[in-house]
Amino acid sequence: MSTTGEPDTDDQQKKQKDTKSSSSSSSTTATTTTTSSWKTNNNISNLLTRSKPFQIIVQKAFHDMDYQKNGHVDKLELYTGVLMVHLKLAKYAGPAACYPPTKQVCDQLFDAADADNSGFINQQEFSSILTVLCAQILFRMAVYYIILILLVPFVAAKVVSHTGIPHGSYLAMAAEQSISLATFFGAIPTIWNVIDERASQKIGQLAQQQQQQQQQQQQETYTKPNKSNTDKKEN
Repeated sequence: MSTTGEPDTDDQQKKQKDTKSSSSSSSTTATTTTTSSWKTNNNISNLLTRSKPFQIIVQKAFHDMDYQKNGHVDKLELYTGVLMVHLKLAKYAGPAACYPPTKQVCDQLFDAADADNSGFINQQEFSSILTVLCAQILFRMAVYYIILILLVPFVAAKVVSHTGIPHGSYLAMAAEQSISLATFFGAIPTIWNVIDERASQKIGQLAQQQQQQQQQQQQETYTKPNKSNTDKKEN
């Protein structure tokens, strides 16, 4: 208190700085907690997504999408990067990698990973999203080759054996090929659609859970500084 009865300006400025620093520190802590929670809870990895070639492809896709070279990408750049990764994986995984997720699904994961609501994500968050989106490709590949090697020849042989066509004739071979193609092109898309629907549901649930965690942490962030300021005033 000064001699004129007015509050000391130095004390006011010090209190304002303390309030700002505590608020900034709490906000940073909440953002870090949300980001680490995204990485640990939503990182659905498998043999494919943990492999070194996959990580190299994802890393290169991020650098290609980061046009401004500032270490961040937006929603459109994320989806473009997802398409690029799927195209590169298709060279090795075949048709199993030719069904990328919709932009709506990518946007949900982007919002969940964007802990500070900046409209951008960094390379680690980009990698986590690609891990979630590409986790079902390995399962697709397994289904693809099981049907191709085991199911299709078995079904074709069984059907031909019940038609009365002489075994080993050209007609039997043509019938087996026709049945194989029909079974293959009918079964594969149907099973993959089921896999995609379940994957989309899981991704949606993960995104909703992460958004709820963000809301709770934001409420705690704004509550703690206000409580500390109230305690200081009472003292």
